[in-house]
Amino acid sequence: TIASKTVQYLHGFNTPEYQLQDQRIGRNTGSQWKDDHFIIFRQEKTEKRHEKKVNPAADLVIDAGFDHFIRMHWEELIDGKILPFSFAIADPLTILNMQLTEVSAAKTAITQHSDRYRYFLANSRNKLIGWAIPEIHLAYDNESRLLQVYQGPSNITDQKDKPQNVEQNSTKKLVK
Repeated sequence: TIASKTVQYLHGFNTPEYQLQDQRIGRNTGSQWKDDHFIIFRQEKTEKRHEKKVNPAADLVIDAGFDHFIRMHWEELIDGKILPFSFAIADPLTILNMQLTEVSAAKTAITQHSDRYRYFLANSRNKLIGWAIPEIHLAYDNESRLLQVYQGPSNITDQKDKPQNVEQNSTKKLVK
């Protein structure tokens, strides 16, 4: 085991409380509900815990809540709407101003194409800093509306403790 994660949806499906413990490097990150707001946190081994307060909002998405956000707004997305959202990230402690849109198979970075899939892209709303924010490419089954392929940043770092991009699909797992 290199990491373990617990997720609880006590304060909404888009905004779970979670805790990710990376045993390799002793890092603990996550979110928790406290006094009518969320706290995202990061703690390295025995060092001081660093926190950021995040006020709840209709467009707030935390960690695994991203999947629920897509399914909740499915009809709007397939009708061509671009949905803005605020993505709370615990490592580093920040809120990213993102947007989500449906894209064609030709415009996705996902190489696995299927007529059964709907493709979505999450990227920065700010064009000036968009180059520094990793894109997230997703493929969902059109009938079941279940995630089939995820391509984008992982919250588990590589062997050198650097961010890594991953591709995961429902039939195989591949880390790039």
